[in-house]
Amino acid sequence: MTPRGRGLLAASAIAVAAGTLSGGNLLVELGLLGLVVIAAARVLCLRNVRGLRIRRALPAAVFSGDDFDVEITLQNPRRAGAAREIAVTDRMLPFHDGGVSAAMVAPGGEVVERFRTRVVGRGRMEGLRYRIESGFPLGLFHTSRRRRGRESVLVYPRPVLPSALRAIGAEAGDDGGGGVVERELAGDIHGVREFQHGDPLKHVLWPVFARSGKLVVREFDRPRPERYSLLFHSYCPPGKLIWPEAFEHALSLLSGLLFLCRERGVPLDLCAPFTGWERLEVSDPARLAEPLEALALARHQPEKDLAAVSAALRALPGRHPVFVVSEAPVRYWADQLPAGHRVLTCLDNTTLRIRRPSLSGFRRVA
Repeated sequence: MTPRGRGLLAASAIAVAAGTLSGGNLLVELGLLGLVVIAAARVLCLRNVRGLRIRRALPAAVFSGDDFDVEITLQNPRRAGAAREIAVTDRMLPFHDGGVSAAMVAPGGEVVERFRTRVVGRGRMEGLRYRIESGFPLGLFHTSRRRRGRESVLVYPRPVLPSALRAIGAEAGDDGGGGVVERELAGDIHGVREFQHGDPLKHVLWPVFARSGKLVVREFDRPRPERYSLLFHSYCPPGKLIWPEAFEHALSLLSGLLFLCRERGVPLDLCAPFTGWERLEVSDPARLAEPLEALALARHQPEKDLAAVSAALRALPGRHPVFVVSEAPVRYWADQLPAGHRVLTCLDNTTLRIRRPSLSGFRRVA
């Protein structure tokens, strides 16, 4: 009962009491009329929201923090009796939008409204609650019905890719941990561009420099690697503290690497604790639904040593580049990984370090 309803109830009771004591039939009749109005309003208010349903039209999957459209339909499946003064509060919508409001929904009719919203978080969101409210009639009562929706939406980690990582080509240079990439020019010539720091002088077009005074170099296609391997681990050194948010940030970094593979058209495989250390192979980089779902549903599984990721590195076939990602700082684990015959790019949320294969085991041939 609303304050208005309580006021009418108190006034009706006082009128009945005063009329009974003073013998005034009019006061008694007015008081009884007020009580009848209150009872009728209670029945109508309960009936007004009975049977109403909400249907949401959502995308099957979205990225955390990205805006997307949602369509909400308020349905009145009753054969008789319109629903009036209905308000719907939906947890899927932003606070300032509130939800659907309708002055009247005819029997068998519906009201459709579209909103733009976003989800902050990761994982599968399902069973989100909504609330149907009404103060009809006269605002004497406020009825609320809480229900749980059946819709489901998968929320992927938001892709994050540092600019230094985007600059890495098929062969990455090692600057000792600073993250600077050495330019490797190879492949077919497809044009010219202005000279940049680090370009080999042998590729400068000296005749052009003699005519115009501008340094330009030949532009080469970079050879595309046959595959990228993405390895993730949650190794935490003893006595070190890793904040829980670091795991979510590292998953966003992995998501960015997936899109880097798609941009370059390079097949990939993903191996991590949340895949059971099994290689999740993606032969078509344009189809990332399976690895993105694995990231969306990933659970944090801290490890006490690097045995699992070392074994996964040794088991990788081929000589293609490998990205090793963790929420723990690179300085705690990069030097403990086994030296192999492939380029390792070690990443955490703030650091990029590239390890080239060791050549100490090779003999020089005259």
